[in-house]
Amino acid sequence: MKGMGGLWANLKTGGRLLFLRPLQAAQLAVSFDQLLALVLIDLGLQITGDWLQAPATAQFNPWSLLYSCAGWTLVGLAAWLVSRFLRRRELLLPLLVGLYSLLPLLHLIQWLGVAVESASLAIEGLAPALAALVLLGLAVGLQRLLRWKGVAPLRASFSALLLLLLWLPLTATYAPYAGFWLAPYEVGEEAIVPATAPYAPLDAETLLMAQHQQLTKALNGLEPQRPGVTDLYFMAYAPFASETVFLSEVQIIRRLLEQRFDAQGRALTLVNHSDTFLQQPLATAANLRLALQGLGQLMDPEEDVLVLYLTSHGSPDHRLAAEFGELPLTELTPGYLARLLEQTGIRWQVVLVSACYGGGYLPYLEGESRFVAAAAAADRTSFGCGNDHDMTYFGNALFREQLSQEFSLIKAMRQAQRSILERERQESLPPSLPEFRVGEAMAIKWQQLSERLAGVACSRTDKPLVEADDPQRAQEYCKRAAAASP
Repeated sequence: MKGMGGLWANLKTGGRLLFLRPLQAAQLAVSFDQLLALVLIDLGLQITGDWLQAPATAQFNPWSLLYSCAGWTLVGLAAWLVSRFLRRRELLLPLLVGLYSLLPLLHLIQWLGVAVESASLAIEGLAPALAALVLLGLAVGLQRLLRWKGVAPLRASFSALLLLLLWLPLTATYAPYAGFWLAPYEVGEEAIVPATAPYAPLDAETLLMAQHQQLTKALNGLEPQRPGVTDLYFMAYAPFASETVFLSEVQIIRRLLEQRFDAQGRALTLVNHSDTFLQQPLATAANLRLALQGLGQLMDPEEDVLVLYLTSHGSPDHRLAAEFGELPLTELTPGYLARLLEQTGIRWQVVLVSACYGGGYLPYLEGESRFVAAAAAADRTSFGCGNDHDMTYFGNALFREQLSQEFSLIKAMRQAQRSILERERQESLPPSLPEFRVGEAMAIKWQQLSERLAGVACSRTDKPLVEADDPQRAQEYCKRAAAASP
């Protein structure tokens, strides 16, 4: 079969492979022309899928075609290696045609998840479930294709998994994907604008030399850890000076954690701003490294919890913007932050990234004893980073709305996701899709910390930690906590 007839036969065979239909009547039109047509269909569906999720102002990103070329090369290499493993070189072209016959239906499954998210249905766990379904569909479809071509069952199963393992991890790791459609990064509320604060005249050399003294003073002012008590230490990093919202946000969060999460005397902020640079250490990469080292020596690394909050503008390649007048500052990257956190020796870490494209940090930071969250998915922008706000949408939803009345970080984050999605829907903004990941050990550790904090909050009479401005609500909370305790 040739032309459209062969293409239609291939797509129908892909459906049969995917939905476990009998293959006796199936036909696979194998040729380079058919493979090229299927590859172009896959590319078109990817571009269309990204366009459906993109804001109206989005522009086409031609650089993503390089990602597609890398993906085609990797899948071709993986299929060639599998055919060599099976000692059936003639399977190379049928394997590629069959694989690309599966992909259109799998794209439709992914679009279904996007449609559900956009409709604000907020089905918990839908995205990972659909991702798992797509992977399962690929594995099953490839296994059935190889069986159909005469490969023994066990070898067919192993070969299908081998192809996916050779193809997908390499594609995700070494082919940086920024999306086919990107919102203009130079315009809108999230844009990084030139500095307007009157920093000059700043003696950059004197200012940077003063950082050691300022940081040492700040670290020496922290309270030591208490043996037998899980202490919470808070550190904020706000490196973009031209937007006051970042300074305001870390100040609000610091007060909340000091008053409500028993972090009084255990909070450190690194901020770039004209109002604070004479009193507080700057948010530089060097200060971040030294501050984390200092906290690692001060805290009990096996008992205490570090909460690190980073807030700034983010770029599509997942760098945190750093700016303070004319100072030459280094932008923070996920890999560098991961190394710094690993070097601290602190076991229990909560890392929150409030920035556009912040989801790009999560794969680098996730771990069994960590809670990591981001204000936006790796390919999405977040909102609220302008001088007309005192907190970003993410910081406001998580801290002001949720952690002001909730000790469970997981519950607070899930509710914050729903709150942000609804706010963006009401304001006709593209969903930022904030996300988080938590290790099992960290979930247990935070639950233990929550129970201690709830006990402290409900036992204080001089200055209650929960809802101090609403005594009735505080009393109701403590009654519920008392009833729930054994």
